[in-house]
Amino acid sequence: YVTDDTLEETLKTEIQGLDNDGDGKITIEEALLFTGDLDLNGKSIDNILGLEVFTNAASINISNNNITNIDALLNANSFLVRSTTSNKIRSVARKVNNVRKLDVSNNSIISIDISELTNFTELNVRNNKLKYLDVKNGSNQSLILLNATGNPELTCIQVDDVVAAESKPGWTKDALASYNTSCQTAALSVDNILEHN
Repeated sequence: YVTDDTLEETLKTEIQGLDNDGDGKITIEEALLFTGDLDLNGKSIDNILGLEVFTNAASINISNNNITNIDALLNANSFLVRSTTSNKIRSVARKVNNVRKLDVSNNSIISIDISELTNFTELNVRNNKLKYLDVKNGSNQSLILLNATGNPELTCIQVDDVVAAESKPGWTKDALASYNTSCQTAALSVDNILEHN
């Protein structure tokens, strides 16, 4: 179930190996079976609802778009499915998220929380509007690359271990940001929410 027309069209026409039966529709089975790289860089996508079904993609690149929120992709315990025959929408449980590389750079995302996801090896959140970043998931040793630069309002990055985070060569952040085992969640004002949605 995809709400962004640009996203839907890009998935159907530009991602090789996704529409296995060639019917011009991406089924839930096709999305779940997809193990390739989902490259949606610079496609003018506003809403990523529907990408949470791609739990077995090797990587997802949604950089250089107009995205403000990726919670559905990261934290959804279920996803919405629309029946092709009745057009009814129902919720289906999502058991696991096996995506290993995520690039959401150059968007307008304010908050990212991967505390429930332990499979990431690369996370690029560069050049967003981040105020909150939580990568404390008990698995920071597996996160080889973390790029959080270009987020001037991000002052605290929540991690498993501060000393380990500071010594990771593939982790970069702005000088004003610090690693900490506990960061306050960014409180968003109504004006701020309306500005970014």
